[in-house]
Amino acid sequence: MTDRDPPTRMRLDKWLWAARLFKTRALAATAIDGGRVQVNGERVKRAKVVGVGDELRVRQGPLEYRLHIRALAERRGPAREAAMLFEEDPVAKRERETRALQVRFPGRYHYFGQKSFTWKGRKLKSTNQLLGAIAGVDGMKTGYIRASGYNLVASAKRGGRRVLVVVMGEKSGAARNGHVAALIDEYLPQRGMFAAR
Repeated sequence: MTDRDPPTRMRLDKWLWAARLFKTRALAATAIDGGRVQVNGERVKRAKVVGVGDELRVRQGPLEYRLHIRALAERRGPAREAAMLFEEDPVAKRERETRALQVRFPGRYHYFGQKSFTWKGRKLKSTNQLLGAIAGVDGMKTGYIRASGYNLVASAKRGGRRVLVVVMGEKSGAARNGHVAALIDEYLPQRGMFAAR
């Protein structure tokens, strides 16, 4: 191996720093020691050696990143280069971005739950058919993209508990809505049915 060959394995704390997920290696180490970083589903130590293909879960406050390592870097480069070191799970990314909206804009989050609103004298209706149809659903966004099918990010709250549901790639709007409804009912049972934790 020459000085120019890329590494095949490296310490987790150094990779997190090089990927710009933490400003310093010390902050990365603190997160690892606090159990906020997992490698392949397991809690690890800061000196854990990682490589291409490993899966990481990184919790920063209320937000969680689920990443797959695509490359390693011995040094910390610009953000554009750091973004090439990993691939974020697309469903997890939507969950994280939805949660970020709730956390950063709590006073405005209710707009996602409106069935309609008036703008410039014109009444516009929401396309989210789950609003009012499923107990506790309070909003987010539906959509269709030819490449990925019917998608939906939904938020629901029952009995003081909240769940975010992301469904992607369904064949129809009805299949998407049914899948979301089933997930909400599974993870947020009706009042009085909560399991003790």
